[in-house]
Amino acid sequence: MSFLYNLLLFLYLIFLFPKLLMDHFFFNKKRKDLLYKLGIKKYHFENNKNQDVIWLHAVSVGETKASITFLNLLKRKYPNSYIIISNTTDTGHVEAKKSLLADKHIYMPFDFSFTQKYYLKKLKPKLIIFIETDIWYNFLKYSKKYNSKIYLVSAKISKRSANRYSKIPFFSKKLFSYFDNILCQNEEYLNRFILANAKKDILKVTGNIKFDNKPQMLTLENKQNLLQKLKLQDRKVLTIASTHYPEEKLILDQLENVFEKISNLKIILAPRHINRINEIESLLIQKKISYIYLSNIDKQNGNEKIILVDSMGNLNDIYQVSDLAIVAGSYIQRVGGHNILEPIVLNTFAFFGPFMHTQKDLKDIALKYKCAQMVDIDNLLIEVLNFFNINNHKISFDQNIKSLNLNLQGSSNQSISYIY
Repeated sequence: MSFLYNLLLFLYLIFLFPKLLMDHFFFNKKRKDLLYKLGIKKYHFENNKNQDVIWLHAVSVGETKASITFLNLLKRKYPNSYIIISNTTDTGHVEAKKSLLADKHIYMPFDFSFTQKYYLKKLKPKLIIFIETDIWYNFLKYSKKYNSKIYLVSAKISKRSANRYSKIPFFSKKLFSYFDNILCQNEEYLNRFILANAKKDILKVTGNIKFDNKPQMLTLENKQNLLQKLKLQDRKVLTIASTHYPEEKLILDQLENVFEKISNLKIILAPRHINRINEIESLLIQKKISYIYLSNIDKQNGNEKIILVDSMGNLNDIYQVSDLAIVAGSYIQRVGGHNILEPIVLNTFAFFGPFMHTQKDLKDIALKYKCAQMVDIDNLLIEVLNFFNINNHKISFDQNIKSLNLNLQGSSNQSISYIY
């Protein structure tokens, strides 16, 4: 089975290679990580022989942010360990370096036998922890060969993936047998893992660890300073966050007349991927909407309609000076939504679109506590206008937020109790 798996990976890489070349030469996406992922360049680790190695893998930004509280608790339980954080995406890697204190931050190598065997033989991790998803056969196989304990924390699996795994039991039974425990976010995911051929005795429901992260709240002084810097005093602020192509056009087409209806409105537009910023700038020029880059905010005249966020790591503060957030990734089916609780826990009401199939649990929670609203693209303008015309929503929203926070925390502690 290993030979066939490695062959399929190799064929996939050949298929992907032309895209990597085009990205490098035509779109200025120079993959500094590629040689490391291929195992041509090797990471160096400075752990000593007396340290237990803990390897935590989070595929991208959302999983990385979700791990903050969990990782802090893990460090308390294993205070002298050497911590490695791996990611698959560039954005996840950047976020990990910013948010997760570890001894080494790396990209997850491609799952060829020779790359995974090299690192796992060298490191022999005591614990390997995957956050939510993104599990790899050879990595699991060689981890077990070197006696690692393996856990999937805050585990989730889509209905489609579960059905696919169910049809290849010769592979999926072996894959999931490598785990010591799979700690699921809810009963629905647990049942899907059973369908995917995971053994019942390793499945537990411990909740979603991202609910344990305490938001980094601005002080009143810092909030006022940010409002002044962005010239948002006496402004109504709408943040459109985590957009993917072509959501900027879809949303702005619907909101074309919003500035006429709300004269003191300012929109902050934050795309999911910063490398698309030139493309979005072209759209704003085409639509004749005045804008300024966040990086040039000191040069603004205050009359710009849109602040275009051109760097990462700003949303936590931006949400706190916003009245309303539209969390994108939910207006196109291929993405399936992002974490709508991010603005909510920072006391900002959220709108989201109809495609939330990858974030169903977050959608259900937000709707249950009346902290968010699903809005179809065709109704976006009228719902934005309704929101800003209602004056008493803030009081009930604050009460709902308190209830939400009280009822959702504790998953990280519960998950840690199953890791040994």
